[in-house]
Amino acid sequence: MKKRIILFYEYFYYNFVRDSIALDVEILKEYSIRSIEDIETLDLNCIVERDGEVYIGFAVYNRKMKVKLLQTILSCGINKNYLLDIYKAYMAGYSKNRFQRVMNRKLNQKLDGLVLGISHGMVGIVEGKMPGKVCNLCYSSQDIYFNYLTLKKCYEQYYYEIKDLKYVVIDMFDYFYFNFDTILSGAFDSFFEASGFLCEERSPWNKVQSVQQINEILIDIWQEGKTAWEQKLFSEFFPYARERDRGVYKENIVYDTRLADSEILKFKSSPKVPELESKIFHHTIQFQVDNMVKLFLLLKKIQPQIRIFLVLLPKYKVVEDVEKSLNRTWKTFFMNIIGELKKDFSFELLDFKDYEEISAHKENYRDLTHLGPDGAARFTEHLSDLLIHQYGLDALF
Repeated sequence: MKKRIILFYEYFYYNFVRDSIALDVEILKEYSIRSIEDIETLDLNCIVERDGEVYIGFAVYNRKMKVKLLQTILSCGINKNYLLDIYKAYMAGYSKNRFQRVMNRKLNQKLDGLVLGISHGMVGIVEGKMPGKVCNLCYSSQDIYFNYLTLKKCYEQYYYEIKDLKYVVIDMFDYFYFNFDTILSGAFDSFFEASGFLCEERSPWNKVQSVQQINEILIDIWQEGKTAWEQKLFSEFFPYARERDRGVYKENIVYDTRLADSEILKFKSSPKVPELESKIFHHTIQFQVDNMVKLFLLLKKIQPQIRIFLVLLPKYKVVEDVEKSLNRTWKTFFMNIIGELKKDFSFELLDFKDYEEISAHKENYRDLTHLGPDGAARFTEHLSDLLIHQYGLDALF
């Protein structure tokens, strides 16, 4: 008798579900969701009217969407024993620490380069198009401190892989990157859940929960999907997930979205300025400058001859044009910090924010600020060419 399941998944998990599901599983209904609004408009008669042993499987990365979906499903009277968190059950087979998940792909391989930074570098710099063997450790909302912490953990746990590094590229996000602290931002919870790092005290503290409360929640989250019955269900319904290993665990998920004209028009009619641009957080700036120094010192300790490149990736030109006036002040501020750092460290700053060969073309972007797959390939090819020919990396290989 076939096992039966109703599926809910964020749209970019479609291939994973199709490639890993068991041959004896019948999909009664499936829903591809992109937003909380999609969940609010779901027709769930198939759950209400189900009969017999029908399981509900869901692969949802976004926690707010997941919570909303679970509330909706449970309101239909489903027994929790028939629920399978596909994403969490899959991830339970890997380390909770993202840097380990990324680095383990390169285990026992000597790396030539590392990429550190934030989401712009994560989706905008393609490992395979960089010079030599490279590992991209960028992640969404990863500030300078967490870049340093990531490198420190790699130094402690993956010294063989990084001891002969020839270069590092650091995605600097924007001229106000020193003004950003992950823990004090609104993106801290999703960053911690995926990164595997615990929260730490910051001053001034701006969260409703204490550090202890946040960490208790995180520890509970990291246990999701690990129970014996969840793993049994997962292995029965998705036996090929580990074997094929793609889709859910893919560090640079290839979204099928492209920058839409409506998104551009909306921004033009009502430009939104990030709080990081409109406010100066002096304590954060000093904290992050200190961490950049620590980062440089650790890189030099790993490999004294390492070449360091700080990179500013281009947002879509419409956004760059709007932010230019604000960035006059921030750019001066940023360049002053860079000038001070250059007194003690050797590195290159590569500023592509006016690089219109990329930024002027909508097809290069997945949204207003992040490069899409095609744009990332084009940008990385250009960056790689510069590193090799203009900055002499070819002499290191």
